[in-house]
Amino acid sequence: MDDIRKNFLIYSTLITAAVVLYAQDIVTIEQILSYGSIATVPAILWWMFDSWIWSIKKISFMMPPNLNGIWQGTCKSDRDTEPHRITLKITQSFSRICVTSDSERVDSPSRLAMLESSAGNSWHLIYSWGGLFKIEAPQSGQVYGLTTLMLCDNQNELRGEYISKGKELTHGIISVTRKA
Repeated sequence: MDDIRKNFLIYSTLITAAVVLYAQDIVTIEQILSYGSIATVPAILWWMFDSWIWSIKKISFMMPPNLNGIWQGTCKSDRDTEPHRITLKITQSFSRICVTSDSERVDSPSRLAMLESSAGNSWHLIYSWGGLFKIEAPQSGQVYGLTTLMLCDNQNELRGEYISKGKELTHGIISVTRKA
């Protein structure tokens, strides 16, 4: 939604500027249209690259890993005796990444997410999240957290840790495998 607002603001500013310049006889309609067509081609090319070209396997060796899809696995808190199921839905383009998690206890969209490359060409997915507990005991209400997952060599497994703060501070481990 923020991209829509940002694009609306940019385009409305450009249109307003064009109308003002035209009204003051500084530019003609033909000049305005030619500038618009000059800007349209790079905008379309960027949109195509950002949406799918970056993830084409033949050029993906130069790009961040494509984590798009559904990832399923387990999550175990330091307070749990048994792990519980967790599903991550990762939506990614070249310039954006969003992680939505669904577990037995909390549904939470990411508030901020990023991919980080470290020495040795390993990749880490780091995201902060917030949501509401689904169950009452032992905690209820809002919960916030930070998760760091490392992409394993096979590119189909993420493993890492999280820390969360609801009524109490907890931390634990997560392991998920790409399903779709």
